[in-house]
Amino acid sequence: MKAKQKFSKLDRLLHSVREWIPGSWRKAIARIGLAAVVGFGGLAYGCIGKDDIPPVIQEWKAPEWVVEGEDVSFKVDAYDNRKVETVYLQFGDGTSVPLTKTYTEKAEGEKSNWETSLKLSPGEYIFSVVAKDKKNETKADGKITVYPNDADGDGLGYRDELKYGTDPNKKNPVVKYALDKGLEVYFPKLKHLEADEVMDNNEKALIDLLYVYNPKVSQTLPTLYDEVLILPELLVVDEKDVTGLGKIFKAASDPQYKNPFEEMFKEGVPDKRGSCTALQATLWIAYDGDNFYDIIRNYSNSQEKLISFAWKNTRESNNYKSDRWKEFDEVVYRLNSPELVYMYMKDNFSIKTTIHDRRVAMHNNIGIWPLISSVEVFNIKGGVCADQSTFGVRCLVYNGYKVDSYGTNTNYMETEKDYATCHLGALVGEDGHSVVLYVKDGKFYTIDNVLPWNSGIMGPYDTIEKAADATYPGWVYYEICNYANKLIRTVYKNQLKK
Repeated sequence: MKAKQKFSKLDRLLHSVREWIPGSWRKAIARIGLAAVVGFGGLAYGCIGKDDIPPVIQEWKAPEWVVEGEDVSFKVDAYDNRKVETVYLQFGDGTSVPLTKTYTEKAEGEKSNWETSLKLSPGEYIFSVVAKDKKNETKADGKITVYPNDADGDGLGYRDELKYGTDPNKKNPVVKYALDKGLEVYFPKLKHLEADEVMDNNEKALIDLLYVYNPKVSQTLPTLYDEVLILPELLVVDEKDVTGLGKIFKAASDPQYKNPFEEMFKEGVPDKRGSCTALQATLWIAYDGDNFYDIIRNYSNSQEKLISFAWKNTRESNNYKSDRWKEFDEVVYRLNSPELVYMYMKDNFSIKTTIHDRRVAMHNNIGIWPLISSVEVFNIKGGVCADQSTFGVRCLVYNGYKVDSYGTNTNYMETEKDYATCHLGALVGEDGHSVVLYVKDGKFYTIDNVLPWNSGIMGPYDTIEKAADATYPGWVYYEICNYANKLIRTVYKNQLKK
């Protein structure tokens, strides 16, 4: 028996409506309904399926450069109003590398993270990061360089070359050999030996010497190697340098010489000067080899006497007659303290009026005093007081002493508590006397190589006025000048507070 079919109220209503609609109309209504369904379906499909909005590459990350053999990591953050279908790298040679989706977040569209990692051969690569949805794509261009790990074949990798400040495209055999010996800390002061890209036997012997004495020296005198490696003599290393340094290192390893070496390194303005002149003098003595240890032991309590002995008696100096004393810049570099400035002027300068007479003539003709050239004072080995003090100030300024070159801080000699200098002239009219004035530990000192009764380093003085009193008693005014004898300030005695 066939089951009775059940109809809802809506079914019965539609059936009854159908019964009273004429048959010819039924087909027309059916066609209209079909068209409506198709039309609304197409409209819905157009609203849902059409997408003219491209993806957005919110951020992408990749290194600007890597070294051969290292992984190159790419990370891309993308967004699309619907869905990012794929992200890939497009290289200039046509190669494509897909990225893997690692994270997705749905929020009024889709946010996604993409990553990949690959290795590239040395070279420069131009690429595009491409993000695509079903119909659109977005590109972001980039560049990455892959450096050879050891382009110059010296055994130092590219990152080590950058770390130690060496040239990745030039061989650095000295630095590599020092690295193998555990002397990494001294690399900056060894780089000058790499100019020819070859390590000769003397350079190798120097590194071996540093290595042998390093444990003892680093414990007793941590700064010795730093001071040694900036000596001008080591710009080019020869056999006598290695032999002489061997003697110095042996002495430095002996506790009895610890204090003399430490006093050497306090010379001048330690963090501003160039090399240590007392250490250079010790090396000159070591070159000669005769009674080296006896000499440095005898002068262990006086750096000035040790230097004076070396300057007058070693073959390297030949009592100021060797080539070591011919060039202005080299000599000024060596005279890095007031004591050394005076020692050199005392041994080499005399009173000469050549420069002074010419300046007077020019002053009479044009009404102004021309500046004094320190180089000319050096060349003629002397001058009047103003000339010699100008040379002395120039030496101190070159080695780190402060000076007011432009008159912007005219009171600098009073405000600076240490390592400041100037040319001081104590005068009555155009008569008077000039000296080097400098500040040390808040006190004033003068250097004078002209007046026999005032010659040497004089002081300390509490004020510039007291220094002027000792320089030229009865002065009416004093002048502060820079290292070219350019006037910075004039002070009259009757204007001073009593």
